[in-house]
Amino acid sequence: MQATDPKLRGFSTFLQLERAARHAESVEALGFVAVNETRRLLNFRQAVLAAGGESARPRVQAVSGVSVLDRDAPFVRWTEALLADLAGQADAREVRRIGPDAVPAKRRAGWHEFAGGHALWVPLIAPDGELLGILWMIREAAWSDGDAVLAERLADCYAHAWRALAGRKAGRRRRRWPRVAAALAAVGLL
Repeated sequence: MQATDPKLRGFSTFLQLERAARHAESVEALGFVAVNETRRLLNFRQAVLAAGGESARPRVQAVSGVSVLDRDAPFVRWTEALLADLAGQADAREVRRIGPDAVPAKRRAGWHEFAGGHALWVPLIAPDGELLGILWMIREAAWSDGDAVLAERLADCYAHAWRALAGRKAGRRRRRWPRVAAALAAVGLL
């Protein structure tokens, strides 16, 4: 195979994304890789990374091309509402292609304004089975079976990195002390 072989380039890009995910120093850095760098492998117009899914309402963490997330932006609010609707469906743990027909009627008006085209729902499932979040990608062209397989493999890598990063953060005791100190201060005031 030559270096110009598209399959070799695609595999090389996949390995680069996997490495970037494993070397991310925070969940935020991982989110940047997921919504911006993934475009090198899977061409999309817009990507969103949302935390949550089954046990918690999806909450947008990162949007491609956006450095500061505006939680009150209509796109963010509509996307969170749509992802919450889709997360409640039986096939929420499967990579799936989403078109306007798969969107609940109450979200269809926003579909044309905020999504349009074709979307790919990619759940990020941790090694322990927890649904950590959703990678939501939108583009004009239909998603192929190959795109779905690549997205699923990449999501496995992103979920593994996310779990490792979140676990590392959760283990820090110093994050708990400010809450404990505030609780003790409140009790002292009473």
